[in-house]
Amino acid sequence: MMTACIRSLMRIVMRNGMYAVSLLLVSIYFALPSFVPNDTGAFRFGAEYLRETRLDGLKEAIASGAYDTAPQNIKDANTRQLELLEITQGNDVAASLRAQEEISRIDLELYDAGNLSGDYGMLKVNHAFLEQLSGLQTPSLYETTADEPMLYRLAELFGTVPPLLLFVPVVVISFAVFRSIEDDRLGFQFPLSRKMKISLSVVTTLIVASLSFIVSLIPAALTSCLMNGFGDPSYPVVLMQSGEVVTLTVLSALARACGLLLMETLFVASLSAAFFAVTSSSVPGALTCLALGFVPSIPQYFSETFILHEVLKYLPTTYFYVAPVGGWPCYLNLMDVFPVPGASWELGMTVLFACTVVFVLLSSFWCSLHLSFEPWKGARND
Repeated sequence: MMTACIRSLMRIVMRNGMYAVSLLLVSIYFALPSFVPNDTGAFRFGAEYLRETRLDGLKEAIASGAYDTAPQNIKDANTRQLELLEITQGNDVAASLRAQEEISRIDLELYDAGNLSGDYGMLKVNHAFLEQLSGLQTPSLYETTADEPMLYRLAELFGTVPPLLLFVPVVVISFAVFRSIEDDRLGFQFPLSRKMKISLSVVTTLIVASLSFIVSLIPAALTSCLMNGFGDPSYPVVLMQSGEVVTLTVLSALARACGLLLMETLFVASLSAAFFAVTSSSVPGALTCLALGFVPSIPQYFSETFILHEVLKYLPTTYFYVAPVGGWPCYLNLMDVFPVPGASWELGMTVLFACTVVFVLLSSFWCSLHLSFEPWKGARND
């Protein structure tokens, strides 16, 4: 009976014309970068960029005698970096990346010695990325999104789509599922207890949202795989998160992002369930979830001046934007993407799971009391 009810709820949602259109549009949006190439920022590691930003300037400075009176360690560093920068001007990508890795290591040594200024965190991120990348058996750079293999494209997707594009569809699906068990809808007729119908709605939301996301990724996955192959699962992903250098791979970043999205789905479904248990309506839960989804976009939300800054790492809204928390591959990684002291992917998963458990217990407790509060009718027994 329960399985039949879940199937019925799924059919109710999936037969909606707007659902099919939305799924199609999202799928096209995800796949579009493979057909309409976008710059990935790989130019940062290219010969022309390095020549313009470092090689020419260093050559000129040495030739003009700017370092004639500098300490010997700086002279030695400049001489070695000049040799390495010359290597980057060749056509051997692997040799260029190995040279850049050594250059970044020398930069860190100069900074530690007090002979170089800049953002130390970003210097560490740059070195960690180049160290991991140059260590691959066949290191490579993807200059446009049309060049990216499947794993890289899917992992990068989380960081290149508007954050709410991943969150809002979950809320809409949850709303549609709970709407189908209201007392004027077909799902209300299921020969099950109120608690069981709400529980099945949570499960259905999770199934439909997960399947919808997987289906929406298929065109993007197939396109990039056919054009550029499966990709190297060990390709590095390095970011600055909460002041710490986090080193991942495209496979682990993809898994973390998907896990976080799954936990967000449970959060939305359980919060909707709690509101439905009290109000017998799908509207309050959906509106509340939508409002919470926009909270991280509040100006100064991640700033130290935010009124809730001290407890930010414990708020579920802090983890609603998947990419900064889960991580994604990016060549233009020039800032702390998740500036919340003490926050992490692991803590985010824990916070969202804890909230889910609380909402489930609340809805179960309310249903056990056989109460349902409807503002326009007053309290009544279920």
